Amino acid sequence: MLGKKIYELRKKLNISQEEFAIAINTSRQSISKWELGDAYPEINKLKDIASFFNVSIDYLLGYDVNNSSCTEFLNKLEYCINNKDFTISVNEIKSMAAKFSNNFRLYVYSSSYLFALELEKNERNLFELIISYYKKAISLYNSQDSSDISLHNLNLAVIEVHVLYKKYDLAMEYMEKNKIYDNRLLAECNYRFKKYDEASIIVSKIYLSAISDIISSAHMQIRILIKDKNIHQAYELTNWVLDLIDSTKSKKEIFSSIQIIYMYLKAVCERIMNINYVETVNLLKSIVGKGEIGLDDSDSFKFYYGEKVGLYSDTKDTKKRIQEEILEDKDENFDLYNEIYKEVYGGSIDE
Repeated sequence: MLGKKIYELRKKLNISQEEFAIAINTSRQSISKWELGDAYPEINKLKDIASFFNVSIDYLLGYDVNNSSCTEFLNKLEYCINNKDFTISVNEIKSMAAKFSNNFRLYVYSSSYLFALELEKNERNLFELIISYYKKAISLYNSQDSSDISLHNLNLAVIEVHVLYKKYDLAMEYMEKNKIYDNRLLAECNYRFKKYDEASIIVSKIYLSAISDIISSAHMQIRILIKDKNIHQAYELTNWVLDLIDSTKSKKEIFSSIQIIYMYLKAVCERIMNINYVETVNLLKSIVGKGEIGLDDSDSFKFYYGEKVGLYSDTKDTKKRIQEEILEDKDENFDLYNEIYKEVYGGSIDE
């Protein structure tokens, strides 16, 4: 049993007997004998082996703690987290963690529960325990079935705990060391360090990213509403988005090209509702006639964790987007779309 466990763990890490032997300060021949069952490690070596593979000695020796009780406790923890039911005591969690010291999910759920408990009670006396549990979960991540839990999110949780406890220097240190960044938490730390310019730049990115997401989602919703013949709602939502773009003030130019798409949809709604749409069309023609919007590169992107995601940068991109959208989604309103397209761009939409 012990030899088989050592063999399986070694193979899982894809290391040779020689490499493993060097790591725990023994000979390759000893490793071979252990794995074949011809010999057993000395007691003092068991600790080294368990430490190297990040497992318990109980696990190596095949001592099976009653896992059903652990599963039951995990289900209870999950229920309590989802329902904000804080009836599980801290001591009960500590006891289970000591008993099932190699259970990845136990540490994830326990740290999440304790974090939520601190937020609910507005007390701050569990910092060390929460951090140690999150870090234990992170250390176990590769040796457990954790495909549905993001390692990135676990690291972000560690940073968030530091921020919650106002340990901004430790939060920044952890971000830098692990190359894990979150704009909201980064802005909070810079603000607390009185680095207001840096904080302002980051918050601006968050704001623009959020606005971009809202605008993109609203675009799909308007198209759905038009399809469902809820034209009045589509018209109201279109106007709301245009007002939102207008409210971005100094950053309005970032959304200038996508604004064209909304103005086009507004003209479509006005035409269906038999409202005078000439003013909207004339404004569209005026913008399109200018050609390139010419945004500065530093302002023509939205940001997600440092990665640039481009927005539309000129009216040619927008024209192509309108063509593709309407031709792909051809319906009973196609002639109407096409008429407005001719007025704005000249020529038929499918030319």
